[in-house]
Amino acid sequence: MTAGVQQRGLIVKFHSFIQHAIVIAASVLLAACGGGATTNPNQGGELTVAPAEGTFYAGVPSTITISGGRTPYSLTSSEPTILPVPATVSSHSIQVVPNNPGVIDAGLPPNSLPIRTINVTVRDADSSGGPQIIKIHVAVNFLLGYGVSFKSNCPAGASGASASACAGGQTQVTLLDTTNGVVSGNRKVRFIAMRGPFHWVFPDGTTGNSIDLITDHTGTVNAIFQVDQGVPSQLAVLRVQDIATGVYVDEIFTISGTVTPTSLTVIPSSMNLTAALKGVCGTGTGDFLVFDGTGKYTATSTDPNLGVSPSFVDSGSGIVGAKFTANASNPSICLAGATIVVVDSNGGRGTFTVTTKEGSGSPPPPGLQVSPNGVTVSCGQTASVTVVGGAGTYSASSTDPNLTVSGSGNTLSIKRNGTLVLPGGNQTTTVNVTDGTTIAQVSVTSPVNCTP
Repeated sequence: MTAGVQQRGLIVKFHSFIQHAIVIAASVLLAACGGGATTNPNQGGELTVAPAEGTFYAGVPSTITISGGRTPYSLTSSEPTILPVPATVSSHSIQVVPNNPGVIDAGLPPNSLPIRTINVTVRDADSSGGPQIIKIHVAVNFLLGYGVSFKSNCPAGASGASASACAGGQTQVTLLDTTNGVVSGNRKVRFIAMRGPFHWVFPDGTTGNSIDLITDHTGTVNAIFQVDQGVPSQLAVLRVQDIATGVYVDEIFTISGTVTPTSLTVIPSSMNLTAALKGVCGTGTGDFLVFDGTGKYTATSTDPNLGVSPSFVDSGSGIVGAKFTANASNPSICLAGATIVVVDSNGGRGTFTVTTKEGSGSPPPPGLQVSPNGVTVSCGQTASVTVVGGAGTYSASSTDPNLTVSGSGNTLSIKRNGTLVLPGGNQTTTVNVTDGTTIAQVSVTSPVNCTP
């Protein structure tokens, strides 16, 4: 029997030798072929998990790194409701987000960080190296369930009344510090101005970039900040930090700023209109352009003898500028710097000035005129006509030799010679009056039968 055992032992050793030789031969063959095979540095060897022990804050993403062994890896958490982990992963790092623990470890030293220790077990696909167990201390995050509210002294009805803060005003920030519905009284909290033109107000009235306060027994703490005067509308950021743990949360809020009116650019800024003749005021129209400002433009004339059109222009979003037309149409009234005022939607102002002047030229003399321009004369009678206008001197002639025309000053006398012989009706004769440039005519009605 002893010999039989020895023979079986030899057989086993022989097979082991053959297997070992095959492995060596395969390795030599791969080396002789020049390789081409690649290896994953994260696989093979001993299973390693990092961190072996660490502290993760509730609500804050944290990373666990796994290397060695063979994928996929399987993970289990001793308290999955606090620290949930995936059942299996093929990657070599995972991100976890712990929840706030409802119960903390017993026996912690006074004033120490409240934590709950959780074991995470990691196994590889072969389980050849045995499971790796890491300890994760989940720290209570006193800001995970916080709530912040704002109350400002913005004027009622102001454009920024719905904002969290206003330029030049003060705002109260109320923080309710709770963890899983349980308030955290007597907890130190720091408020920090991260971005924006505001500062925290201390009890003595001075201001600073940060302020440390303590929650009351209800877990509530109030802080007040002051916004600088004259700042534009913008988004600002404040940070709430738990002093004991260093964990913080950033809060974004709106500051309603003061809009500073800008001076509008008007091109051209004025228009001068001069008439050609003396005694007449200049008239006409002219366009002007408005630049800068914002959106909507309104144009208003300060003089009833100066018009502007249109009275309102909405340039639309993203477009700056408008075009208006001024119109001076009254030749009887001269404008001594009448103004058109243009206002944009933010109160910015620009002006366009119009001046109209009397001309220096002399008007042409009025044309020659006679009054009346028609007369009736009987035989041997005379009619008078008044002559006005023209160059001042005139002459007259008749188409009927029986009509005698004479003038004295601006009076023209027309006489029908002879006496009536037999009634034979009336005839119409024309008398022409001229100053050498223009002609005026007088229609003369007289009897036909007059003796010379």
